[in-house]
Amino acid sequence: MSDIYRQATKVLVWLGPVLSDVVAKAFNMCREIYERNGMYTVPPSNSPIWVPVIALLECSWFRRLWVVQEVVLARSATVFWGDQDIPWVLLTEAICNVMREEVSASSTLPFAVRKSGGCAFRLALFWEGFSHGRGEIRSIFSFLAITRGFDCRDDRDQIYGLLGLITHTTDTPSIEPDYTRKSHQVYED
Repeated sequence: MSDIYRQATKVLVWLGPVLSDVVAKAFNMCREIYERNGMYTVPPSNSPIWVPVIALLECSWFRRLWVVQEVVLARSATVFWGDQDIPWVLLTEAICNVMREEVSASSTLPFAVRKSGGCAFRLALFWEGFSHGRGEIRSIFSFLAITRGFDCRDDRDQIYGLLGLITHTTDTPSIEPDYTRKSHQVYED
């Protein structure tokens, strides 16, 4: 599967349909944050601007483990939500800028943004690391720690969903997906 994303010219991400103007508001805020390049004043926690941002960060796509390789390995990606779209790089930078406010002493992020943005932020940071040449994670154990809390329907996919991203070194065992094995056997390897 990882070869498909590595060789793709562009990956299209579908967050799902939306029946309101929430998408346009969320994507417009992301564009504004991106264009200001870190010079963005975060609105107060009671601002209505957070409603569409929370809706965006709560999209289940951000919590699914298998999507990590979709965007991390892609040369280029575009995110579609309803009839709106935004480049992945722009969305990622905006998510990182907003979520980095959480660690700021003057953070005004509402609790709902901090809570719902966890997986999206870790995915965005992970993508930044790969795309800016900061190297691949070389240990499956490091990878498991980063992706803790991401969703999988099958426990074995917590391992199998990461294999295409891991650089095989002497400290990373060679694992082949085998769904005839029980979950505990996969983890014991």
